[in-house]
Amino acid sequence: MSGNFLDVGVSGLLSTQAAINTVSHNIANANTEGYSRQVTQIDTRTPQFLGGNYIGSGSELDAIKRIFDVSTALELQANLASLSELDVYLEQASRVDNLVADSSTSLTEGIQAFFAAVQTVADNPSSSSARQVLLSQANLLAGRFETLYKQLDAQTRSINVGIESSAEEITALGKSIADLNVKIAAATGGGLGDPNDLLDQRDRYINELAELVDIKTINQDDGTISVFVGSGQALVIGATSNTIVAQPKTNDPRNYEVYISSGVGTVPISDSISGGKLGGYLRVRDEIIEPAYNVIGRVALAMTDTLNQQQQLGIDLNNQLGSLMFTDINDVTVMGQRAISDSNNTGNASIQVQIDDVNALSDANYELRFQGGNYVLTNTSNNQTVLTFPPPGATPATIAVASEGFSIIVDSGAAVNGDRFAILPTRNGSLDMNVALTNPNQIAAASPVKAEANVANLGSTVVTGVSVTDTTTAQFTNVPQNLDPPLIFEFTSATTFNVLDANTNAVITGPVAGFVPNQDNNMMALAGLNYGYEITVNGQPQTGDTVDVSYNLNGFGDNRNMLLMADLQQQNTMDNSSSNYQQAFARLVSDVGTRTQEAQINRAAADSLVNQTRARRESISGVNLDEEAAKLIKFEQAYQASAQIIQVARTIFQTIIDSTR
Repeated sequence: MSGNFLDVGVSGLLSTQAAINTVSHNIANANTEGYSRQVTQIDTRTPQFLGGNYIGSGSELDAIKRIFDVSTALELQANLASLSELDVYLEQASRVDNLVADSSTSLTEGIQAFFAAVQTVADNPSSSSARQVLLSQANLLAGRFETLYKQLDAQTRSINVGIESSAEEITALGKSIADLNVKIAAATGGGLGDPNDLLDQRDRYINELAELVDIKTINQDDGTISVFVGSGQALVIGATSNTIVAQPKTNDPRNYEVYISSGVGTVPISDSISGGKLGGYLRVRDEIIEPAYNVIGRVALAMTDTLNQQQQLGIDLNNQLGSLMFTDINDVTVMGQRAISDSNNTGNASIQVQIDDVNALSDANYELRFQGGNYVLTNTSNNQTVLTFPPPGATPATIAVASEGFSIIVDSGAAVNGDRFAILPTRNGSLDMNVALTNPNQIAAASPVKAEANVANLGSTVVTGVSVTDTTTAQFTNVPQNLDPPLIFEFTSATTFNVLDANTNAVITGPVAGFVPNQDNNMMALAGLNYGYEITVNGQPQTGDTVDVSYNLNGFGDNRNMLLMADLQQQNTMDNSSSNYQQAFARLVSDVGTRTQEAQINRAAADSLVNQTRARRESISGVNLDEEAAKLIKFEQAYQASAQIIQVARTIFQTIIDSTR
């Protein structure tokens, strides 16, 4: 009987000792991050059958379990991934928001200052100081574009570092999880108890991983956990972990691509990555950085091209036709930089991109791929095929993509199936904007054509407009500083006229009918002449009245071309004639500001969700010191009582021994 007493006491002592150890372990780890509270499960031992009755034989340790809720853990993983992504997104978006909205770097102030200088020259076209200010403002404007580009480029490099660092951390955590899988599988093998602390450690690693990238986890029967990223690519399977690497894109080395590398090969996964720091870097690059490059570049291209065109329609203080104000948007080097050949291409095709219509340009990037014996141009923003064309029979060959505002030039060589090229029409536009003029006298403020009604006219003929449309015609280029030929419109009646060569008085064409008195008449159109300029005449002519058309030699006080240049500020020369320069840039500022504000709101919401989920996890799995202290007292009393049972058993046993002596 005393033996049974002793066994019962010892079993109680051992059980309560285990319980005390568990409580002590909980208390010791009350402040350990990710620790899950553990509880000791004590069961009764199998009773003994004695004298027709079952007599209890004490207690035994069944298991030490951790208090853990799977659904809460999964929710925490998802919330951590969302919060971490928004942290990165908000930080990077705020940088761009500050950049484009800051008056010291914003284009808005630069454009306004430039056109204010244009207007000053228009007000006083012969002023050397006004011209010098305009030339300085042109350089400052180009400098603003360059600054914006370089700031975005620096941010792109910073994002690449973040992508690379995140990839390395993901790989390291994946390996740590795989190592723990091995230990956990070994510890649970053969029906052994759960290694609670190892499970907590693995869960901490998984939460850290979720802060880097959105993951999916599957618990396996052997105690291991499988981890997947992207669209289901395995990062961890049992004891095996794969590697996440970040490398420059093969067809766009400025930006990094994310790959997963395993024993069967390397696969790009950037397009399927979301959540966590890595997802934040990739999303902000695609949604804000790349569009910012392209919008700013597109504004630079539009300003460069339209200002150059207007400058070339005027004459300068040297009586020369206007030269380029900014460098040509279709400089050979620049055209080549708009197409990047994939480093894996096996063909030798050389591709260039020529800007044809800045008004039709969009903010999209494109990919040109050679497949099935044809070139296929795809808009990478929406994955829509834009154009398919066969390889040209001879090079160089120009293939117009009119809807997009540019042409593809197959300059030389031939492509092979699978070859691809990044087509980036606008990305570098802000970097490529440079002032070409070096002398303020080269600013073409005047119009090269003047038309005047002869003062001896008897009628009321008046010139109401002179419009220059093309100074590359032979009439402008054959004889320097002259029209070839200068013209005379000689009226043969109130409704007909001849067009004469002013040098020889020879009739070029006539009589021309169709003149309508007292309304504007396009004389060149009526005469069927395409000389690169138009003359508009109104009034009531009489027979013999003339209008003289000549080169505007020494027209230093003429501001007609500069007024047209000033008008460009308000003209809708972008977005298919729906936006001017400032409106196009303002949309970028608005879009970035809106996305940044949305990120702030979403980040606050995500932070609240993380805090709520952590609080719920803490309420389920956390250590309550008051509760543990109460348990400690209870188990201490049970321990003392078990010890007292053992003491009673010893006393009884000793009494029995003494009685037999």
